[in-house]
This record gives sequence, structure tokens and C-alpha cells, in this order.
Amino acid sequence: GGGRRLDVLAGGRGGRGMKKGRRMGFERRQTVYGYAFVLPWVIGILQFFLIPFVRTVFYSFNTLTIDRQQGFVTTFDGLRHYRAMLTTNTDFWESLGAAFGDLLYAVPLTICFSVFVAVLLNKKFFGRTFFRAVFFLPVIVTSGVVMSLLQSDTNASSMINETLGESNEALLQITVINDLLSGFGFEFANTISKIVSQVINVGWNSGVQILLILAGLQNIPGQLYEVARMEGATKWEEFWKVTFPLCMPVVFIAIIYSIIDSFTAFDNPVIEAITARAFGNSEYSYAGAMALVYSLLVLVLIGAVYLVIGRRVTYTEK
Repeated sequence: GGGRRLDVLAGGRGGRGMKKGRRMGFERRQTVYGYAFVLPWVIGILQFFLIPFVRTVFYSFNTLTIDRQQGFVTTFDGLRHYRAMLTTNTDFWESLGAAFGDLLYAVPLTICFSVFVAVLLNKKFFGRTFFRAVFFLPVIVTSGVVMSLLQSDTNASSMINETLGESNEALLQITVINDLLSGFGFEFANTISKIVSQVINVGWNSGVQILLILAGLQNIPGQLYEVARMEGATKWEEFWKVTFPLCMPVVFIAIIYSIIDSFTAFDNPVIEAITARAFGNSEYSYAGAMALVYSLLVLVLIGAVYLVIGRRVTYTEK
């Protein structure tokens, strides 16, 4: 009897050991899957961000020239490019002021438009899927070869317009409205055309924000709206008391995305100035210094937005 009891106990311990081994094996496999999933992102960060970033910092403290025989040749200059950018040359500050000026009205308009459209698309009506696809279509268009072709066509037309003494301020310029109103003798035809063009640009740049806010709206529990109706709340009160507060975390993400998207757009004045310095005048080191200072200022702005808005956002569990 005692030997049998010992065999049973040994088998019990062995069974528990086998279960623990299976559990450790499963956890180890999950860990390996996690690392395999993150590995492409890590490789991309190292190859396309960290290494170029370190090289840019190094080149900004040197004067970089390209020699056909020696390749990249650097000459240490210390803070010369930074001093010239901050004290002597004014193109950086003028471009930076224009970029921040565009940000002051572009981001609020984009967020308000995105919230408005997301609330409408969250309703049940015929053709809702089609309209969701329409508003997200610019994101697909601007993420590939089509946007490169649009940029090249826009740059080419901009060069032609500058030669003719005109300006091209928007990707989608409504010249038909301008010509029509000018034909009727309206003095503010150009201003109205610019306003309409900006409205189209806001819709063009709001695809991701609309998708984010729409996802946030769909995660709001329906019971809260039922309670609000039982309490006699109007639709306006439901929006400000239920919808907007619970959707604010996603709206905050959309604000951060809009700021970064505005500062990295191809037609951003600072991006254009950096590109002109690097590829137009072959001032690679000076352009690198501009890019680093610009990135630092953008990070400071995002930190300020987080302190003002992000810390006031209330996160709730569903």
C-alpha cells in the first residue's frame, strides 16, 4: 500500500511538472511570436530612422561635400551652421512662422471637420459604407505612386505659374470658381476661391482622423445614450455630455496626428526650405541642422499640446 501511494504521488508530481512544462513552452512560443512580429519594425527603425538620424547629427556639425573619387568628405565646423541659421539667415524663421501660421487654422479645421463627418458616418443610413470609403480614399491615394505623380505635377505647374507671375497655393486649386466670379466682376473672387480650395484640402487631409474618431464613436456603450434619453437630454446635450467626453482620447490622438501630418507635409514651408537647401544648393550640412532644430521644435510643441490637452483627457473602460 505504501509503495502504491508513493507511485501515485510521483505520478501526480510528474503530471504537474508536465503541465508546467507545457505552460512554459506555450509562453515561450508566444514570446518568440511577439519578437518575430516586432522584428521588422525594429529593423526598419534602425535602418531608416536611427542610422540616418545619427548621420544627420554628425553632418550638421561638419561641412559635407561629395567627391567623385573619395565619396562623402566632411570638414568639422562645430556650431557654424546652427549660428548661421539662428542669427544670420532668415529663411528658416520665415518658413517656420509660415508653418506655425498654417497650423493654427489647419489643425482646428481638420479636427472639427473630422468629428462632424465621423458623427454623420456613425449614423445608420443607405450608402454609409460607400461614403466611408469616399472619405478614406485620399489616404490610399496619398500613400503611393499616385501622390508622387500629383506632387510632381503640382511642382511642375508651380514652376510654370511662378514663371508667369502667378502662385499655386493648394494641391487642388479651384480655378473655375475664380474665373467664373471674376467674369461677373466680383472683387473678392480670388479670396472665395482660396476658401473653397482650403475646404477641399481639409477634406483631403482628414481621412485618418475620421477613421480614428469613427472607431472611438463605435466603442461608446449604447446604454449611456439610453440613460441620457431617460433623463430628458437633447441630441445637443448627448453630444457634449456623452459623445465628446468619451471620444476625447481618440480626438487627442487625431490632434497629434494632424500636427505631425501638417509639419511633415510635402508642401510645408520648412520642408520646402530644407529640400531647397539640400538638393538645390547642395548645402547638406546646413539642411541637416535645419531639420534637427525643426524636429526639436515640433517635439516641444507636441509636449506642450500634451500638457494642455492630453493631461485633461479622461480615459474610461468600456
